[in-house]
Amino acid sequence: MNIRIYCMILLLFTGLSYGKSPEAKAKIVFSDGHEETGILSIIGSRPLVVHPLGTKRQRKIKIEDIVSIQQHVEKASMEKPWAFKESGKAEKVYFDGEYAVINFWTEVLLISGERIKSHVISAAYRFKSDAGKSKIFLKRQIKGKLNVPMLEIIYPELIVFPEHITTDVPNISGNFVGEKLEKVTAMDLEREFVVHAKVEGQSFEFEDLLPGQYDLCIQTDQSVLLGMSAVVPKDKEGGKPLDLPKDLETIQKNTMMADDFFPIRQVFRLVGTKKYAKSVVFKKRVKYFASERHTPGGFLWHLELWSWHTPGIEWKVDKRFIMVRHKQQKDETNRKLYIVETLGAVSPGATLSINMDSQNEWDFIQELK
Repeated sequence: MNIRIYCMILLLFTGLSYGKSPEAKAKIVFSDGHEETGILSIIGSRPLVVHPLGTKRQRKIKIEDIVSIQQHVEKASMEKPWAFKESGKAEKVYFDGEYAVINFWTEVLLISGERIKSHVISAAYRFKSDAGKSKIFLKRQIKGKLNVPMLEIIYPELIVFPEHITTDVPNISGNFVGEKLEKVTAMDLEREFVVHAKVEGQSFEFEDLLPGQYDLCIQTDQSVLLGMSAVVPKDKEGGKPLDLPKDLETIQKNTMMADDFFPIRQVFRLVGTKKYAKSVVFKKRVKYFASERHTPGGFLWHLELWSWHTPGIEWKVDKRFIMVRHKQQKDETNRKLYIVETLGAVSPGATLSINMDSQNEWDFIQELK
């Protein structure tokens, strides 16, 4: 291959980037007490990813939503190096010397005022200050080099974004009349993140929200009401209009070809643009691990939102968001799915009142069975 063509291809796939990485002014306090101020930017496109303590879900957090990140020592000890004495057996052989092991838990303060206590999954940044350029990695665990004392291990202890301040973001609340309210979820349309409401009787409330708009999903004992707006994340704006019903038919086919454990998948609706589109997907499976114990005579089903884009001809799935996950028992009523306009693009501070008497104004899709 011509060397010039080869270099052009290499630059195309490994070069600068398709867009500027998110960045912010930051002050970093290190474990030895010294401080540096500069510009912190994400390496690649992956934001801070944490596993909130006491939950089963990971959470991605954009740099513009963070006020501070603080690393707390969870456990610190000096350990001796070792190796297994024989492959496949538990007996160990220990060697001379020792090395430091520090485990952390991480507290993230958001602009909403919410404090997330978590373990870091992924956090990689570039940092440019008067001292020069460097890379900052937040880790769940640090292992020191052999015979290096604990106090000589230097790590970022606190990152503060002085231009990001906490904002009083009001809650989204509401009540439901006509059927038994079970669960309420919402998708943060800017950050592509599903949040769960606190449900008490026939009322629900979303707390600790970030600024933006949300599509809500309400599950009752007989229905599922879904808000599905055409709002797209800011960095995905400007796409060409959808070609319906052609694009919907293509996505229906691609949904069935996607790698997924659910054999039954139905696509009901498609909104957005060719740069960023969302589809409603109903998924069902009768047989799964311990299904006879959890849903004898019933089935497991999801109602999900899938995001898509098309770089040219083919549609490609980007992310999948579970709005409802339900283990339906044999004697349960099949729920009816409605698309409800007033549940789409809801802003914090809204108080909603939903009554089944208004169902004639909603868009009935079908029974979920």
